[in-house]
Amino acid sequence: MNFNITFDASVNSAPAGFTTTVLGVANYYAGAFTDNVTVNLSIGYGEVGGSAMPNGALGASQTYLTSTTYKSLVNALKADMTSAADHGAVASLPGADPTGNGHYWVSTAEGKALGIYSGTGLDGSVGFASTAAFDYDASNGVASGSYDFFGTVAHEFSEVMGRMLLAGSRISIFPHSYTPLDLFHFASAGVRTFSGTKAGYFSVDGGATNLENFNTNPSGDYGDWSSLKGVDAFNAFATSGQVAPVSTADLTALDAIGWNLAGVGTNPTTSGGTVTSVQLTANTAAPSGGVEHGRDAADLQAMLGVGKGLFNPHLASDLDFYYGA
Repeated sequence: MNFNITFDASVNSAPAGFTTTVLGVANYYAGAFTDNVTVNLSIGYGEVGGSAMPNGALGASQTYLTSTTYKSLVNALKADMTSAADHGAVASLPGADPTGNGHYWVSTAEGKALGIYSGTGLDGSVGFASTAAFDYDASNGVASGSYDFFGTVAHEFSEVMGRMLLAGSRISIFPHSYTPLDLFHFASAGVRTFSGTKAGYFSVDGGATNLENFNTNPSGDYGDWSSLKGVDAFNAFATSGQVAPVSTADLTALDAIGWNLAGVGTNPTTSGGTVTSVQLTANTAAPSGGVEHGRDAADLQAMLGVGKGLFNPHLASDLDFYYGA
């Protein structure tokens, strides 16, 4: 797995440790997954994709999506099986679309890993608050009142890699939209739920085993975890003063939705794929024809403006905000 990281001009004013940690997370994922793809990301400080960060957010990402069908998605997941989690996850999928009339999307980065997308443009933009108190070196713990920056970056990168629930929300003119992770969202053994506000959990064995509980608070993303099992980099709301680790459940979620896990542990590593970085003097634009999507119209307008781009039914984008608890 490879990353092509481009830093917006805003990063020139970022504190020491910012770029080192961002590249450290890229190296971590490049070592954790073996897919022969390149993820193209732009990174901002105090902005995301050229737009202001929402109030109170530690991090935000704009993830580009490409559409697919249930049948094509299942076939791609079958062809991509490399782990026990993959085999269990695919075995749990029914022959017919369990949503009945769903419209399926994958992030463009995830689509590359699954072999159903071959574009070479930007896969997403990630930004981090310039007003947040971040600890850029969590090797000796996280200072009181500060947030683990490594965990925050890992959270946002994973969203661009496709770790999100759409939970039947509307993407542009398409209602009833879902992602691969929606298919592993269970209310109980054998019973899927496609509601973000109802209690549910992540499982790769048909709901028999609860690996993590999904967030149900609409102020956070439904594809993030609740805090029921403790502090985690993928929780919907960050906890100050504590290390936010990338857990086994986090890696399993990425594995199940199409990434090939190398079998490494959960500690940061610099081995694996390649990471390149290029300093930019301007923000990178969205793919031509892109349509922005957000769960909250006010946040969407504040971050991205209204009506950008011409409608393209095969390309859209999703927004993610990561707040402190």
